[in-house]
Amino acid sequence: MLHLLTRVVSSIGALVTAASVLATVKVPTVAEILLWLLMAIALVAAMWDIANYLRRRPSSFAPNSPAIATYLAGWLRSGGRAAIFSRDLSWAKEDHVRRILDGKAADGALLVFAGRTTPEILRLANTGAEVYDYARLQFSPRSRFTFLDYGKAGARLAIGIVRNGQHSITEYGPSDEVVMSLAGDLVELARRSARKVTCENVT
Repeated sequence: MLHLLTRVVSSIGALVTAASVLATVKVPTVAEILLWLLMAIALVAAMWDIANYLRRRPSSFAPNSPAIATYLAGWLRSGGRAAIFSRDLSWAKEDHVRRILDGKAADGALLVFAGRTTPEILRLANTGAEVYDYARLQFSPRSRFTFLDYGKAGARLAIGIVRNGQHSITEYGPSDEVVMSLAGDLVELARRSARKVTCENVT
């Protein structure tokens, strides 16, 4: 938020300065055009920063709220191949979410990394999802995340984390190279070290 305020104040400052010069000083035509151009750029920059902040602002939900499933259903519906890092995929019990996941699993476009092999997760594995159980790694991630269009240049990422008693979800895109790279590395690491779930190896 502080970073946003700094950028917006800077843009507005440039706009006000240019406007003040135009209002109080007679300048050559070329300089006047440049000042008007500066004002336009400053205004667009401020509007862009505000719009980008609003778009990237985390979405907050009460813990275990049905709204979480609705949000993630919309998120999953908006892209192709998905890679989901979850504890037990408990939010996927709703019918509308199940249908989306079933479709991706049947198309071979679903990877699931979970800490428990629940009947729902096993069903997805049998439907065609690539499922990995990281329970034996004795690792419980603090965050949960979902990639969309995983493996493509335009991949997107939603990371969920509990913050101040609320379930907070933040979205990231191709421009967030550091976050995207770290999450991608975690997916590949889990893929290579966690147990792959099949109907034969479930106990």
